Amino acid sequence: MTNRIKNNLVRASLALFFISSLGYGQDISEAKPTANQQLEEAFFSAIKEKAVENNDKAVTYLLKCVAEQPNNPVFYNELGKNYFALKKYTDAEQAYQKAVSLDPAQKWYWHGLYDVYYQTKQHDKALPIVVKLITFDSDYEDDLVSLYMHTKQFDKALFTIEQMEKKGRLSMVVQRYKFQVETELAYSKKNNVNLSKSLEQYPNDIAAYEVLLVDLIKKNDNAKITEVLKKLQTNIPNSDWNQVLVFENALAKSLDEAQKPLFQILNSTEIHELMKHRVFNKYLIQVHKTDGDTAVLDLAVATFDQQKNVNVSKEVGLFFYNKQKFDLAAHYFVKAANFDRNDIQVVQLLIQTYLDQGRSDDALKMSNKYLEFFPSDARLYFFKGTALHLLTQYKKALEALETALDYLGDDVSLEANIYIQLGEVYNKLGDQKKKDVYFSKANQLLKN
Repeated sequence: MTNRIKNNLVRASLALFFISSLGYGQDISEAKPTANQQLEEAFFSAIKEKAVENNDKAVTYLLKCVAEQPNNPVFYNELGKNYFALKKYTDAEQAYQKAVSLDPAQKWYWHGLYDVYYQTKQHDKALPIVVKLITFDSDYEDDLVSLYMHTKQFDKALFTIEQMEKKGRLSMVVQRYKFQVETELAYSKKNNVNLSKSLEQYPNDIAAYEVLLVDLIKKNDNAKITEVLKKLQTNIPNSDWNQVLVFENALAKSLDEAQKPLFQILNSTEIHELMKHRVFNKYLIQVHKTDGDTAVLDLAVATFDQQKNVNVSKEVGLFFYNKQKFDLAAHYFVKAANFDRNDIQVVQLLIQTYLDQGRSDDALKMSNKYLEFFPSDARLYFFKGTALHLLTQYKKALEALETALDYLGDDVSLEANIYIQLGEVYNKLGDQKKKDVYFSKANQLLKN
């Protein structure tokens, strides 16, 4: 999973709390329309419209904001988000470019521009943006490698991967890219011949087939993958690789028929990991489409447990989260948390999923549990405060949210969301003065 996807999920999570909190007690229409409040009203109306996917209306409100404050980068950033949702990518690009020109120190403005270039497959334009994003967060190096692969700059991709490897373990995606780029470079140097000539040259060499298959998987050339597998089946009939064709034919009929070849592939010591992940992903997609038996999926996930640098449960959880199958997402995030207890992002994703499900008690329980391991994590206190708020334990919610502020650091987005939650809790307690104070603080952060 690239950092672009991770950050979009985190941003979506924070936006969810921001939007939901506006709906609890504050009716913007009740605010007295002073000059400054009219601008705030337009902005918060835009946020509300975006939350219910009325992006056209949100744009209308935001254009009013821009007319009032043409040098406010927050408004252009929100315009970019809404234009992006409307698939008006040229407008989104212009809005984000304006935002970054006004405030180049904001990571999320650059990230929005990256989203546009990624979505429109303008990989050359995306490259310098990601280089800039790396100055904010080194996790974007995953994305840089991906872009080098897309633009066929394999030497640069390998150099970046080697530098990343020196600093620590590689993500599952980058590990795949490492093998692919090494294969690409080795293959181009060793075999200056086309596919058919290579197969003629190495009709019984399983290593040659593996090189070719990995190259084709990288290119997502399904037709040629099938072609190579059929030739392999003819020339090396006893190879484990032949189970791939058996699996694909069986999967087209039913999940039940696909189970036997699936596990033969996943447990094989001959088949490369890249093909195993490809096969597993096909099975996962079919489970989703047919609401298949997740007990078998659990067993399939378990075959990857020996890969200590790859948390497959986390990837499966994200897959189901993005499909809005929150029960399954929570199930696999629990497994992912057990697989790697030091992965705080998994914990945060799990708690977010509980809140999406309305499982406030579980969100509170999980927040308390992991605060024992991460006692200075501001977002865990934020989740705890949000859960307590939803459980109407307002005084305890205040305590948790105030503690979140103590450990906050430089996360402006989280700070704004904490202020909004504090404002809502004070609103529930009937303290309108403090509610207004915290909403004002949140509004100032969003404008700065």
